[in-house]
Amino acid sequence: MKKKKKKKKKKKKKKKKKKKKKKKKKKKTKITSTCLRHELVLRRQDEIYKLLEFKLWDDPTMDVRLAAAKALTALGMFTRACDLVERKLEDSEEDARAQAAIAVGTLGMKSEKLIRLLLEMLELDSSDYVRLMIIRTFGTLKLTDHRVMRCLREREKLEGPLAREAHRSLYVLDQVLASRPGKNAGQQSARKYLHSRRVLSPILATAI
Repeated sequence: MKKKKKKKKKKKKKKKKKKKKKKKKKKKTKITSTCLRHELVLRRQDEIYKLLEFKLWDDPTMDVRLAAAKALTALGMFTRACDLVERKLEDSEEDARAQAAIAVGTLGMKSEKLIRLLLEMLELDSSDYVRLMIIRTFGTLKLTDHRVMRCLREREKLEGPLAREAHRSLYVLDQVLASRPGKNAGQQSARKYLHSRRVLSPILATAI
């Protein structure tokens, strides 16, 4: 009986050792595979960056463009992409500026400096296509900045593709504003209440 018990214990020990060895092998293979992937990324970094940067503005599907932006962020290339976009906005080529305007929306770039530049371009850029892309980008970024809203409303009053695009962007931005329970919502409800009660005294009217 004792011999049998000893044999069983030995078998269990052997099985445990085998399992441990298998686990170690799996870990090694995982580490080597990740290292290989990392090396491939490093070797082909520029190639990968160019492909993803191209997708920021070229792909017609927004989800694909956003996926490219996320990949650039994950690979630590986001700042590099933003710097290139800012340079391209001041490029002499119309296509480069339009591509950059689309990429601004994809990357979610909302700095004060950039907003001022886009507003200036919307007024002064020689290309209607570039201006159209800027208007579309304002909608993509959901920029409810009062300067942007005013500029789009002025555009909407005119005729042509720019006016139509401004109308679409304003529709998006108005929905964003409506979904925010803020100052504007409070002011509007107060005005409605006063009108319904006919209590529009000069003091209350100026206070609202």
